[in-house]
Amino acid sequence: LASGSRDGTIKLWDVRRGNLLQTLTGHSYSVHSVAFSPDGRTLASGSRDGTIKLWDVRRGNLLQTLTGHSYSVFSVTFSFNGQTLASGSGDNTIKIWQVASLTNTATSSSTKPTQFNIPQPAASTPHTQPVITQPPIKPTTTSLFTSIEVFFLLVWLGDGVFFVIVGSMRGSAWFVLPLGVFLLLFALLFVLIRKLTRHSTK
Repeated sequence: LASGSRDGTIKLWDVRRGNLLQTLTGHSYSVHSVAFSPDGRTLASGSRDGTIKLWDVRRGNLLQTLTGHSYSVFSVTFSFNGQTLASGSGDNTIKIWQVASLTNTATSSSTKPTQFNIPQPAASTPHTQPVITQPPIKPTTTSLFTSIEVFFLLVWLGDGVFFVIVGSMRGSAWFVLPLGVFLLLFALLFVLIRKLTRHSTK
């Protein structure tokens, strides 16, 4: 079992006996995520210091430090064949690393990590920083029916005299109109809204 801590260390445990096997040190801030390679020989760790470190589980040695994220690395995971590693960061990017040669202790010292370029819009970051971006969120459209928040209050003054009080739900304005004028304005407004609605749906 591997555990990452806020103290910047990673500890390896014997699950059967509950004994501490190794303490891996190297990160300068909290360790947010750890993951074993499929063969169990390599451990990847992601940290608040923005780096990913690869460790030799048997010897407890640091194999490689992967840099490229500009913020904390919150998640790391190996592919099913152990040849690639994916990392997710608070900088809103996901990076894919080729780590097959890095996990070989005989060649790791002379090998640099390779980041795969993930297809992305031309306006995103340079190719040296592959990014998986979510689809753009389309702004919601609001019709006139939902944007107008008013209330109507019919007032009878006697002798067949009616007035209509028109007010804003937010209390910003209100009007007092004779019933006849109100009905005329309401009819004109209804016709205008229908025309605008038809035009917007074309």
